[in-house]
Amino acid sequence: MRQKNQSAGDAKFRTALENMRYKSCTDEDIQLLQSRIAGPGPSQPKLAGYQFRHISVITARNIHRDKINEMGCAKFAQDIGETLTNFYSVDKWKSTETGKSSKRSTKKHIDPLRSSNKIPESLQEKLWSLPHSASKNHPGKLAGNHTSLLKTEKHWIHCL
Repeated sequence: MRQKNQSAGDAKFRTALENMRYKSCTDEDIQLLQSRIAGPGPSQPKLAGYQFRHISVITARNIHRDKINEMGCAKFAQDIGETLTNFYSVDKWKSTETGKSSKRSTKKHIDPLRSSNKIPESLQEKLWSLPHSASKNHPGKLAGNHTSLLKTEKHWIHCL
């Protein structure tokens, strides 16, 4: 949280989040956090409410977070009149040649089933459609607008 001014309620919420991070919530923290759970009940906040547009959401599962982010990106782009652009990873098979030689053999180990490290297009499409949580949170496809996203061999880089 990068707030310059915070209310007493903000301070309590910040403390509850810190305590939750370290598995040391008090009864007061739990009561406060439970009051913020969105749902259908009359006293529960509704995520569809205008005041909850474009906010961060804490979820128990990464797959839920990924879907919420996907829908939120589309809604945000629509609200500001921007078009989302998809940025795709360029994936390759791990090199089949080790290049290492042992004392016993000087031969390189080559996989006889693959002649190149290029992934077939049909498989690449499937990789791009996987939820981020299915690939150790290394997304194959990201959506963005008026900023650039670059992928190095192991990481996405967000460039403004």
